[in-house]
Amino acid sequence: MLETFFGKQGFIWWQGVVEDIDDPLKLGRCRVRIFGFHVPDKGKIKTEDLPWAYPVQPITSAALCGIGDSPTGLLPGSHVFGFFRDGEDAQQPLMLGSVPGIPQTIANPNVGFSDPSGILPFETSKHGHSQVGEQDVSRLARNENVNDTAVGKKAQDTYYQGVPTANSSGGNWNEPSSPYFAAYPFNHVKETLSGHIQEFDDTPGAERIHTYHKSGTFNEIHPEGTEVHKVVSDKYELIAGDEYVHVRGNVNLIVGGKGEGEQDSNITILVRGNAGLQVDGNVFGNVKGDATLQIEKNLNAEVKSNMTIGVKGSTVINTAGDTEITSKGKLKLSGDQGVELTSSQGNVDMNSATAAVNITAATTAMFETISGGIDIKAQNSAATGKWDASGIKFNAAGIDLN
Repeated sequence: MLETFFGKQGFIWWQGVVEDIDDPLKLGRCRVRIFGFHVPDKGKIKTEDLPWAYPVQPITSAALCGIGDSPTGLLPGSHVFGFFRDGEDAQQPLMLGSVPGIPQTIANPNVGFSDPSGILPFETSKHGHSQVGEQDVSRLARNENVNDTAVGKKAQDTYYQGVPTANSSGGNWNEPSSPYFAAYPFNHVKETLSGHIQEFDDTPGAERIHTYHKSGTFNEIHPEGTEVHKVVSDKYELIAGDEYVHVRGNVNLIVGGKGEGEQDSNITILVRGNAGLQVDGNVFGNVKGDATLQIEKNLNAEVKSNMTIGVKGSTVINTAGDTEITSKGKLKLSGDQGVELTSSQGNVDMNSATAAVNITAATTAMFETISGGIDIKAQNSAATGKWDASGIKFNAAGIDLN
């Protein structure tokens, strides 16, 4: 049985400052200058001569086969705490955690126990981070100097105010402001060097979940359950299966600038199968430009009540085949300046299957053929063709009255 082994030797703990995080093995190791074991003089112990300290992860992270949380996050200048697993030999440090404080001076890259780059701690806040003289804990967790953080940046962005609703009744809406009202120590904040933020705020009455990208894109859930999702650039959404969306309230969709005429944008919808639309109420459409509808097969439209079409200009209907208009009631063609029926090649037939065809003119009725005759016939031999010749003028050699 071994007389000495790891765990039986004396427990030697330590505290130090991270000076290098660029682990060539990419295991999350850091070079740490340890108080009492290493001197601040880099002439005697260079940063590259410091031992690599291994991170100890929580039991919620498997730390196996890439499963769990990556052991990255420490920065040069971080104060860390740990112990030596080789005991008094003190050559194999393990890091148990980091220790926050209130730094009083900026980094001196020329001496140890400091960020070799001279950047951290910040002399002046960047991306809303704490600076020299402030606590190392996030400002959002402390609710101090938050105007320089993502909360302040969002408050300064007033672009999405007064956005018109997408209907004819008018009105507008505003981008909801952040309900941030954190109280220490209830807001749990994760903040990265570049400015990415995650908040899980348990402040009573102000509970929120907030994910923020340094670009300004964010997602925030408010205390009452309202969710605000803002994308400052492009968005792509891919669904490999089905999607079900149920909106119990109203939906307003605007494509383009926040206001009318600010920006021309387009919307394109492609459905490779069938498309169905059911509206239990009314449908209103307003197209300020041209409207084009192309149907490669048949068009069937059924109106169970009345139909009114108003055209302030001209109307042209072109068909390559026959055109048939059938009315179970009366069919009326009316024109303020006249009604013209023209056939370029075939006949123009006016037939009534069971009743008479009446042609009435308030002044003059003219029947004219370019090259042929005009036949007016009574198909029934028992019928009598009656003519009231007063005011009738015949001026055609080819007229046949039968």
